[in-house]
Order: sequence, then structure tokens, then C-alpha cells
Amino acid sequence: MGKKTEIEEIIRGILGKDKFLMVNMKLVKELTPNGALFLTYLLDKLEYLVKTKAIDETEGFYVFRRDFVEKLSLSSYQQRNIERDLEFKGLLKVQEERVKGETFNRYFLNLNNIFDLVEEEKEKCSA
Repeated sequence: MGKKTEIEEIIRGILGKDKFLMVNMKLVKELTPNGALFLTYLLDKLEYLVKTKAIDETEGFYVFRRDFVEKLSLSSYQQRNIERDLEFKGLLKVQEERVKGETFNRYFLNLNNIFDLVEEEKEKCSA
């Protein structure tokens, strides 16, 4: 295996789909960078669960608070603030649950409102 091929393999391993998120710039402008990252993470999680037929789009899904800490470096305090903001904007609903000291949330995303938020930007660009 040549050096170029090894480097390409390493880069693909580092930047594999499950290791990064692409964040829509409209979401960053409308929600703040952390809010956009949080929502994008949830959308990515939903997409995975729907593709694997674990749930359908209308069902809620669970994410542990620690997942946001480990994967996005968002503290529980930051997560609660973002959730409050996203709920206020009608983009999601959150049901918090605690079992044996572990906190996890069930998220219900409002895909229509998220689509409207992103679609506004596309309409402005094409005008």
C-alpha cells in the first residue's frame, strides 16, 4: 500500500460520517452555534433511527445528557438552555426522565417547523 493510500485511509477514518456533523449555516444564524449543533445532532440521530427502522419520524427518541457532554462538549446547563430555546421556537418538545441517577430525554422534533426555518434561507438565495 502506497503512502498516499495510507493517508487517504487515515483521513477517511478520522473524518468518517459518524465522526462529524455538517451544520446548516441558517440554523447557526437563527439559533446560535451551540443550538444549531444540538439540533443537528438530534436530526442526525433521528435519521439513523428512521433508516434502521427503529422508530418512525413521529415517535420520540431518547438521548442521554452525557451523550451531549461527550460528543458535543455541552454541559447539562447549556443543554437545558438550548432545549428551552428550541422548545420556545417550536422546533422540539422534550420529556426529561431520570432513572437511577441517569438523566435522559425523549425528544420529539417538529420537522415541519425545522423545514420552514431552513427553507426561508433557500427562498432568499433563489430570489
